[in-house]
Amino acid sequence: MGKPPKHQISSPDDVLTLRNMPCVSTTGSGLNGKTINGFLYRYTKSEVSIICVCHGSSFTPAEFVQHDGGSDVSHPPRHITVIPSAF
Repeated sequence: MGKPPKHQISSPDDVLTLRNMPCVSTTGSGLNGKTINGFLYRYTKSEVSIICVCHGSSFTPAEFVQHDGGSDVSHPPRHITVIPSAF
């Protein structure tokens, strides 16, 4: 069975909700590793979902780290930084 469809940002209400979500970032490995920013969309003890800023797609922590060109890592949350809110 395939994966469920990924959430896409589609309405102004989605954008307003993003303002209240913690910001996160991760940087790919290597000299040319790029930094990807996102928002914690859903986070419970059993589930974490991150929306990337570049595409508006939903990722697990492992997928988010790989999305920036990073390799498969054993502890993805260790490679994701929570950015303090400016509000």
